[in-house]
Order: sequence, then C-alpha cells, then structure tokens
Amino acid sequence: MAGERDRLARRRPPHGPLLMRHLGLLIALLLAAVEARGATVLVVQQAGVEAYAEAVEGLAHLFGSKMQVWAGVAGEATRASLARTVQREAPRLVVAVGRWAAVMVRDGDLHVPALYAMVLDPAIDHLDSAPFVGGITLAPSQHDRLGALHRVAPAVHRVAAVVAAGQGEVWARARLAGDTAGMEVVILPFTVAALPKVCDAVVAAGAKAVWLPVEGGLLSPAAFDYLRRCSVDHHLPLLVPTASWVERGALLAVYSDYFESGLLAGEMAHRWLVGGQVAFGPPARAALAVNRTVAAALGLPLSPEVAREALVVVDEGNDE
Repeated sequence: MAGERDRLARRRPPHGPLLMRHLGLLIALLLAAVEARGATVLVVQQAGVEAYAEAVEGLAHLFGSKMQVWAGVAGEATRASLARTVQREAPRLVVAVGRWAAVMVRDGDLHVPALYAMVLDPAIDHLDSAPFVGGITLAPSQHDRLGALHRVAPAVHRVAAVVAAGQGEVWARARLAGDTAGMEVVILPFTVAALPKVCDAVVAAGAKAVWLPVEGGLLSPAAFDYLRRCSVDHHLPLLVPTASWVERGALLAVYSDYFESGLLAGEMAHRWLVGGQVAFGPPARAALAVNRTVAAALGLPLSPEVAREALVVVDEGNDE
C-alpha cells in the first residue's frame, strides 16, 4: 500500500502550480465576461431628441457592441441612474451628446474621462477642463443661420425665436446675432406645457418668420409640430436646426450633419483610446437645407445662388 501511495503521489501535480493555473484561468474568464458585458464607450444623451439620436448612430457606426447608450431626462433620479450605469459598465470613456448631457457629465463626479459632441458653445458651460479631454462643437453660429434666412427670405426683418424659459444666455446671443444679421429677434420663452399657445404669441409679436434654435432647449418633435402648423396657418417661414424637419415641412435649416458629427466624435474617441492627441472645439461641417415646395407656397423663389449653396433641396413636405 505504501508503494501505491508513493506512486499516486508522484503522478499528482504539485498543489501550488495547479492552483495558480486555475486562478489564471478564472481571472481570464472574468475579464472576458467583463469585456463582453461592459462598454469601452458610454454615450450619454438627452432622451427624445432626433438630432442627438442621429449623432449616436454615427458613433455606433464606429463602436458597435463596444458602445452603450444611456438616455435620460432632467431630475435627481436621472443623475443617480447615470452614476449607476457608469459603475456597472465601467467604460474607459464617456461621450456626452448635446449640451444637457455634457452638463450632466461635468457635474456627475463620474471619475471617467469624457468627450462632448454637438455642443454649440462649450465655453458657456466650462467644458474645456476635466473630466473633458476634448470635444466636437456644432459648426453653424446663430449669425450663420439668420444670414441664411435672410438670403432665402430677404423681406423678413423680424423673427420670433422660440426658446425654453430660463435660457437667458441663449436669448442674449440670439438678439446679438439678429443685430449683426440686420434682423430684429423677438424672444418668446415657453415651457413644453405652454407650447399650444406659442402661435398666438408669434402673431402678437408681429414676427414675419419663426426660428427654433438648436440651443434653445425646445428641440423636440412636439415643438416642431406646433411651429410647423403655425408657419403654415400664418404663412411664416420656419427656420429649424435639422434637415429632417425641412423634409417634413420647414422652410430651411442651417445645421451640422448630425450623423457626421457622431462619426467625428467617434473618430476622436478612438484616437484618445489608442493614446493619440485630441483637441477641444473642432467643428463639424455646416450645411444648408431648403424646402423648395414650401418656399414656393410662401412666394419665395430660390435664387440660383441659394440653390447652389444648399446641400439638400427638398421638393416635398408641404401637404397642407
């Protein structure tokens, strides 16, 4: 029996190396599971905004399954939800799409490096320092947008800008943009609940065009639908921030290609993840979209210059 025990002992692998091999295999399996479950990039966006969804599509084109998307609305519970998501996913990088998301990330104490995308004026919200390591701004300024409106509708000199209540810095910049473009901008602050009254306010203000600024806090399908109805009923040009709304009946948009903005943010994120240098503020390319059918209904023939300038010319969308 003693000889048999000695023979079995010689065949049994040493305990220490076997344990280390098992631990190594376990660690490898755990790391693989974390990689499969987690995300290299966590995208933070405001829920319900079409333009942001287009940018997220651009990001997803590059990152695919290595990207998770968190979409939220204002509130303390939202902030806690974002913190839990970051803890669960353990991303290497956060990409904030839009101003609201960027401020959420800035104030969230998430302890993760971040980029922003689709922020018009990052300096206002102090997005040039930690946790941000870089970002993509929106290209068209308010002056660019009002200038395009003037080229398409040169007789318009009084514009109603419909913005969210409490956006004081947006109001000031919109008025300044109007001054430099030779237009009077009338600020109409509204809440989402009060949107059904917006058309009466536009008419009472004596405005000859309606403008929905991208940074005005009311960038939603509901706001667009109300303003489109108002523009049709009262024969008013409607300036919007996205080409998709021009296809649905607005007169014109000066916009960044939002999918392209997402691609640019994705390229910047990839560059940072592999150790490359990134920067603050490189803009996405601006573009002009015009609805020729709506222009004709408003008695605004498009000049050859505008037709050449426009990246998108829509020949439908006014079904009233």
